[in-house]
Amino acid sequence: MKLDILALGAHPDDVEMSCSGTMLAAAAAGKKIGIVDFTRGELGTRGTPATRPPRPPRPAWCWA
Repeated sequence: MKLDILALGAHPDDVEMSCSGTMLAAAAAGKKIGIVDFTRGELGTRGTPATRPPRPPRPAWCWA
């Protein structure tokens, strides 16, 4: 899939928390965007991947 913008984040939700407005604006302008999380947050302080609730599916604009 060819993307116009690819946002990279070290941890889950980094991109969403830091530049979601920019990503929404780009998607609204017709750009194809994607997000890559490099880790699953396995060393985070809010539990482990096994104990945290499952992440909801990405919103549709993430795959636009």
